[in-house]
Amino acid sequence: MANAEDSAAVHARMAQHLAITAAARNAVITGNLDEANAQGKLLRHLPLDGLPQNWQDRLSNLSSAARDLEAAPNIAMAGLAVGEIGQTCSACHLATSGGPKIDGSGIPPQTWTTDSHMPQHLWASEWMWLGMLANNDEAFLRGAKTLSDEPLMQVAPTRPEWFAETEAEVHRIAKEMQAASDLPAREALYGALLAQCGTCHMRLETDGATPR
Repeated sequence: MANAEDSAAVHARMAQHLAITAAARNAVITGNLDEANAQGKLLRHLPLDGLPQNWQDRLSNLSSAARDLEAAPNIAMAGLAVGEIGQTCSACHLATSGGPKIDGSGIPPQTWTTDSHMPQHLWASEWMWLGMLANNDEAFLRGAKTLSDEPLMQVAPTRPEWFAETEAEVHRIAKEMQAASDLPAREALYGALLAQCGTCHMRLETDGATPR
């Protein structure tokens, strides 16, 4: 059984993981490949000193996923690597009865409004991520359903011609997420979703369009 010192070290490490993976996820969403690579490097090089041996063994899989993120050559590959990290974390949490705790009844209601598309997207992606980490179906599906039914966004001054295809692909991925019941499938779809987000944001910036 782990002693108090081991437990404190594990809790501190999990807090680091949560912060780094959140930064990596947001970097992919915004299309910042350099930052995503940097977060992968940071995650891979976290020291194992002070952690119990059985936790050090479990973290070897996470280090491999972090290496993929660090070496990702483009946003699409970085998105898939973040999804892989989520699967690794989720599998470990399931095996150890760990991870964030969610009271499903406490998931807040959200109303989709035409002037808050981007905050809604972030809200949905965060609930799917938390659902993966906590192995909580309700949280994951709540986020997936939000993205599957609503228009992605308004774009000022106009929607680019290519945007309809991107919107259709995001809706397709979100619907597949609702049907996916196993962790590897959810991980791959989540990574593909992040890649769509990052690619879309980069293209909008190139076109001089502003999402809202």
